[in-house]
Amino acid sequence: MSKNCLVKKILAILVFGFVPFNVCVSASNRLEGQKTQKVATNPSFKKTAGNTTSKISPMPSFKSVLQSSPEPQSPLLTQEQIQQIEALLKEVGLEEEAYEMRGIKNAGDFIRIIEKLVRLIGEQKGTLIDLAGTNVKLNSELGELEATNRRLDSELSDLKKKFNETSDQNTLHTKIQELNEKNGQLMAQLQNSEAEVLELKRKNEQLNNENSQLKTQLDELQNSNEQLLNKIDNQTQELNEKNDQLKTQLDELQSSEKKVLVLNDKVGLLELKYKSELKGWLQQELQKLEESFSSMQLVQKEGFSQDVKESNVNRMRFLFLQQLQVQRKFLLKCYDLRKSIYFEG
Repeated sequence: MSKNCLVKKILAILVFGFVPFNVCVSASNRLEGQKTQKVATNPSFKKTAGNTTSKISPMPSFKSVLQSSPEPQSPLLTQEQIQQIEALLKEVGLEEEAYEMRGIKNAGDFIRIIEKLVRLIGEQKGTLIDLAGTNVKLNSELGELEATNRRLDSELSDLKKKFNETSDQNTLHTKIQELNEKNGQLMAQLQNSEAEVLELKRKNEQLNNENSQLKTQLDELQNSNEQLLNKIDNQTQELNEKNDQLKTQLDELQSSEKKVLVLNDKVGLLELKYKSELKGWLQQELQKLEESFSSMQLVQKEGFSQDVKESNVNRMRFLFLQQLQVQRKFLLKCYDLRKSIYFEG
């Protein structure tokens, strides 16, 4: 609801005691019609917009309202009228004026509130006048643009007629030259586009070549991989066969090892048995040789002749050789004993 309409309704309450139904209806319809008009498509808008300020209905003066209203025999306004006016003021957002309505005691208070509303309406009217002026200016510019458009359409039709009918080669040459320039620009753009397309094709071919090379390398890798897998399978099969053979040999070795352990046990027992006998024999032989050596050493110390001493030395050599032969025999006997033990096992 506009502030102009608000004052009309307040005056209606003062004059009639209520708000008639048709108050502000025509004004609202007129405003809605102005909102729905389109400037670009309605040529008659310029005519109606120019007269916008003349269609604003004038406000009645306070004197005419006070003269036309009967002299109050009771308070200035009834409580119901004050509540109606307060509700209207709140509806348009004038909370302060609505609050002031509760304190009205005489006509002067009411006139001050109405004057304040009139000032607000004046501001709104000024805004409407500015908008109307802007609208007139826009309509004027629109008219100029339409005139320019019509002029350009006329010039275009004239040029078409001249192009089709005239024999003036200079005009045709100028137009053709302009068209050639535009065509050259388009051709340059087209060449740039073709160059970009060729570059993209070249890159695409390069990528295709690289892709084919990669596919070839992939095929080679797959073939080599298959060959390696076959080779690995063959080697695995051979290793499995060798592993089976080694397992068989290991089993044989384990059985042989068990036999060897048993033989070692037997050899140990037989060595213990015969070692004492061999040791006793060796001690006897060595004791005999020591007795012979001791007697020969006495001969060397005593005052025997030189011939006796030389023969004694020769005898000592013989006994030394005999000692070596005894040791050799002992070793041979040990070897023969071990050999016989193993063969018996």
